[in-house]
Amino acid sequence: MTQTRTSREQLVFRRPFALPGLAQKLPAGTYTVEVEEELIEALSFPAWRRTSTTLTRRPERAGELIEAHAVTARDLEAAQLIDAA
Repeated sequence: MTQTRTSREQLVFRRPFALPGLAQKLPAGTYTVEVEEELIEALSFPAWRRTSTTLTRRPERAGELIEAHAVTARDLEAAQLIDAA
């Protein structure tokens, strides 16, 4: 059985932003980034491999759907750099 771990952090985008693979820009706001990793068991020391990264936006109004998008760490970092400029 493979051991996994999940980490979460909040990101705030001040402006709408684009990510590769999405038809529309995502709105400014607070997003949760969830990273899933699995333990690489063949090594003599603990090492983790990223298996997925998900960007989630909570609904701002009742009746809105939760948006979740699979992203790469590289694409997410590029979007943050553009937002900070």
